[in-house]
Amino acid sequence: MGKVDVAVITTRDGRDHARQALPLLEAGMRVFVDKPFATRVDDALAMLTMAQRSGGAVTSFSALRFAPEVAQFKGLPITALEASGPADPSSPNAGLAFYGCHVVEMALEILPMEGAVVERADEPAVRVLRVADGAVPVTLKLLEPGSPFRLEAELEGGGRVSTDVPVGPGYFDVAAERILSFLQGADGLPSHELVASVQLLAHLLE
Repeated sequence: MGKVDVAVITTRDGRDHARQALPLLEAGMRVFVDKPFATRVDDALAMLTMAQRSGGAVTSFSALRFAPEVAQFKGLPITALEASGPADPSSPNAGLAFYGCHVVEMALEILPMEGAVVERADEPAVRVLRVADGAVPVTLKLLEPGSPFRLEAELEGGGRVSTDVPVGPGYFDVAAERILSFLQGADGLPSHELVASVQLLAHLLE
């Protein structure tokens, strides 16, 4: 404390992130928390509240939010969306949370899903209804390890688009630039999006 200006938390278990971030935020630092931001909504709210109270700042995001394949879906006349990807329930890093957060955040980048109503579907999927320009059902699926990250959408008029979202060389470059910009003073993700990502992830972990 007092010897550094900013902090990046790169531990992999989201259950520990609030405990690790809160003292830094209390000191007024800007803190980037690697995904997942948290696995519990109260942890996410605690970090956001502390940052606001102390004059610090906190953000977190999956690098797949900024994948070009995800960007291609933004602004399309989507009537239904499915995001899927691998997750390992035996992972020591909070099980399904470590990779499951990618699936959640890909969908949130395309459809914010503010005020969404969550209905459990066949395990391990959740179904989300977003009421904005009509009701858009969103399905999040966590598949077996080794499965690709994938997006599929139904469009107005009956069309469909789908694509894999590869995790290959250079996939983290845009995220790295955004992390550095945040640490230098740029805005992070809005608080409501950080909370929404944890809320949906928590439903998947139930």
